[in-house]
Amino acid sequence: MTRIKMQEVLDELALHGKVVFTINDASRIMNKPKNYVSKLLSNNKKVKRIERAMVIISR
Repeated sequence: MTRIKMQEVLDELALHGKVVFTINDASRIMNKPKNYVSKLLSNNKKVKRIERAMVIISR
C-alpha cells in the first residue's frame, strides 16, 4: 500500500494548474475518508481557503 502525503497531492494539483478542487477530489486521490482529508487540508499552510467543500491553494 502506498502512502500519499497531503503535500504531494497539493503539489501535483498545482503542477497541473488545478488550484481549485473539491474535498472529494482529494479524498479519492488519497483514498481516505472526507473528514480525514478535510482535517489535513485545514491544517496545511498551502491551503488558502476552504469554502463549501471547495479548496483553493496558493501557488
